[in-house]
Amino acid sequence: MVDEPIRSISRYWKKNGQDDRLYFATIDAGTSSDIFEKLQLDNVPRLIAFPADIGQFKGSHKYPREINIVALKFDADAMAEQLSEELGVKLGTDVPFDYTKPLMYLGIVVVGGYVVYQLYQNLMRGGLIKSIAGVLSIVFILMMSSGYMWGKINQAPYIGASRGGEPSLFSPGNQIQFGIETQIVSALYALCAISVVGLTVHVPKIQNQERRTFMIFVWLIVLISTYSYLNVVFRIKIPSYPYRLLLP
Repeated sequence: MVDEPIRSISRYWKKNGQDDRLYFATIDAGTSSDIFEKLQLDNVPRLIAFPADIGQFKGSHKYPREINIVALKFDADAMAEQLSEELGVKLGTDVPFDYTKPLMYLGIVVVGGYVVYQLYQNLMRGGLIKSIAGVLSIVFILMMSSGYMWGKINQAPYIGASRGGEPSLFSPGNQIQFGIETQIVSALYALCAISVVGLTVHVPKIQNQERRTFMIFVWLIVLISTYSYLNVVFRIKIPSYPYRLLLP
């Protein structure tokens, strides 16, 4: 929750800073217990500014000062503004372009187009009310089963970052999740559901045998590959998750 905002501020300083007065560092609670004991820290995450107390960059504050990141809602711009105040330098944020959003929007458009197509088909058959109720039910189920409401209630960050600063789609562990995780999982669930509907409802209606066989293989490939990737996601969240299919 705090790693990516700090890395974005660090990238900004590397590109725009005029000197080397600032250094950014992260400490891992699992491997640096001695440092935590020395600083008398008993919980994470924490953000502490250590102003220089000697030399040409000596600041007006002599002692380390903690930034209340919870009050700032882990917002990178707010952190940068607060650190600028504490350290007497101009800080901003440098957020790399997130390619996952356009891909997610494309997936939403594809799924949405399929839903609209099905609505149109049912409208032509006089089943509009039933179709609308079905679509709303499916959307509600996908939102609840993917963790969307949990993310909204806990104000989870939309996306994370690896230690190298690259965008991270999934947060390891089942105690926290990113907003983008719910979108990805919802899309995967939707693909699985569409595949099953295609195999059980639409494929049997195809009269041409060759085309029917081809569509069976298409929907099976979509279903198996999607389910395999879902298992990968589950193992990222819970390393002891025992099931897998095709993908390691």
